Amino acid sequence: RGPALEVVNPVTGLRQAAWRFRCEGQPTITAVCEASLEGGKNVLVVGLRLDSGEGLVALFDPILSRVFKAIKFPKHITALEGVGSLLEPDEESLLGGVVASFEGCVAVGTQGGCVYLLDIRVDDENEEFSEFQPSSITLVNPAVEAQAAEHARCVAKTDRKHLCVQLGASDHSRGSFKYFTNTSDRPVAHVYESDVYVSALKYLRVCNCLVVGYSIGGFQLFDLANHTLAVGSNVDVKSPVTHFSFLEPENDPLACFFLWAASAESTKQGLPATLAMYQLSFVTKLSHDDGTPTQYRGLTGINCRFFHRLMSPSLNEAPSESDLTSRVIA
Repeated sequence: RGPALEVVNPVTGLRQAAWRFRCEGQPTITAVCEASLEGGKNVLVVGLRLDSGEGLVALFDPILSRVFKAIKFPKHITALEGVGSLLEPDEESLLGGVVASFEGCVAVGTQGGCVYLLDIRVDDENEEFSEFQPSSITLVNPAVEAQAAEHARCVAKTDRKHLCVQLGASDHSRGSFKYFTNTSDRPVAHVYESDVYVSALKYLRVCNCLVVGYSIGGFQLFDLANHTLAVGSNVDVKSPVTHFSFLEPENDPLACFFLWAASAESTKQGLPATLAMYQLSFVTKLSHDDGTPTQYRGLTGINCRFFHRLMSPSLNEAPSESDLTSRVIA
């Protein structure tokens, strides 16, 4: 709520930790995600909108009830997601290029439709940046080789900055954002950065892709092995994409799985939420007998298999005037 963060036990309803952000007037919390660091320590990654129009990513320790690291971004934060080694250290090798050297990687979505992969440097336990004296980011080429990447991390640490990779940087130019469904296609949408923001993020470990939802109603998948656009959906609705859910068919010989996407307008009234189920097809499906999750490689296409507007109690019942507005909350 505004600048106040509260951690509440869902079983007892008791507050376990709290923090009130006081940097730059009246900051507003816009995104929160949970992350498990090495050793089983849980922290919260908090995104904020500052009065200056900039953004802040803060790491909050719910055990000590304090912020121990803060990193400033040029635009306010709209979505966060833990990626790869931040959640599961053994998956670090899935991330390609300079991101493979990151010690804790968080995907950050901002106003303007920008997406970043941020190195939060959890390997340095003594490093601290308060919300009043935050660190800043330094952009680096995602294709940097391992030796150069380690050098870049050392330089960034000396300069009290954090390495950051921007996905789809070429889609942003002169204050505008181009939305593509394929790297060889023409953009299906071209809007001012002031009219778009990243509304949802989800990391799919099974295919090593980051799903990025936008306020204009579409979403893209970025391959984190090479940091390029793999595929994007059509812009079928004009409401922001707010939620994603992974669904894997049982005993299906085909190399595919399903991705649910929910879209809902958070401010305007009279627009119903929508649910869509997309089939993602791949070249190969790698199954394991030891219980390791199935891996999918070589994304070839995306197709919408189901679409429904949440307007009435059942699929066969005509909506009434009171059923025209709906939202997805989880």
